[in-house]
Amino acid sequence: GLARQEEGLGGGLLADDMGLGKTFMSLAAIEHLYREWDEQGKTVKPCFIVAPLSLLQNWKDEVAKTFYKSPFKDIVILQSDADLNKFRVSGVETRNQNIEVEEAVIRYSLKVGDGFISDRLDVPKRLDITTYQTLRDYQFSLCAIDWAVVAFDEAQNIKNPNALQTRAAKGLKAEFRLLATGTPVENRLTELWSIMDFCNPGFLGDQSNFRRRFARPIERHRDATAAADLRRLVQPFILRRLKTDRT
Repeated sequence: GLARQEEGLGGGLLADDMGLGKTFMSLAAIEHLYREWDEQGKTVKPCFIVAPLSLLQNWKDEVAKTFYKSPFKDIVILQSDADLNKFRVSGVETRNQNIEVEEAVIRYSLKVGDGFISDRLDVPKRLDITTYQTLRDYQFSLCAIDWAVVAFDEAQNIKNPNALQTRAAKGLKAEFRLLATGTPVENRLTELWSIMDFCNPGFLGDQSNFRRRFARPIERHRDATAAADLRRLVQPFILRRLKTDRT
């Protein structure tokens, strides 16, 4: 099963093979969390999904296919040929009028917070879907939002700990973090560290400690004990199904 926020950890990794329904599983998990928060009388915050450009419409379509009654108030696609311009801030509309803001920050600002009453991006139960590029460009605004769930499709896109989009991803605030990728490790074990550090920050220690404890012993010396220890640590947070598992 996936880790629960109530247990002090806030995320999980869906690592199923391609074609086994990671999008459906992600939406089902989000709907389950939304229902729990509704039953507890909590204000259900917006949800944020980051995916490659070619998959944005697929996510929106999958919502309609998955639910008879959608758990989301509405769906916003933050992309230039969709809803992005509606929520972009023009130069003079920054919330903090008395603070000088760099031109680049103004250019990449979104209507977030109480200052934008009717057309703000961050309204309860809204599903916002965007690309990795837009996340990088608008990270200042997107990282200011309190999200209920943040989900990343093709999450190998944040496997490089030093990449700008990985840093932007780790700046997001969320009650639950969900990653979907069929290839959590493509080349090096530090890719797994980067992905898991997004799901559950600090759970595997810092990067240098992870290299010393796991990556080097396993990659250089085929250390079976280190491999078993790593598998035991991450297994509760990873759901992986293979096509070959089908009977």
